[in-house]
Amino acid sequence: EILSGLVGSEMCIRDSTGTESQGEVTMRLSKAGRIVNGVGADLDIVVASAKAYISALNKLHSKIEKLNPQL
Repeated sequence: EILSGLVGSEMCIRDSTGTESQGEVTMRLSKAGRIVNGVGADLDIVVASAKAYISALNKLHSKIEKLNPQL
């Protein structure tokens, strides 16, 4: 049920330089007018993307309302 009405509006992928470069993904999801960001980082960009998605889903599932929600 949490996935019905879910909209992905933005995804940003960044990588760092160096021998152990790590990818960082920021994903923005919205549902029923509520917008959240999820962030994930890993050596594997696919894993980083999955972490960001799960982070955003967890925030959407949370019943806690923020005082200053992101616009």
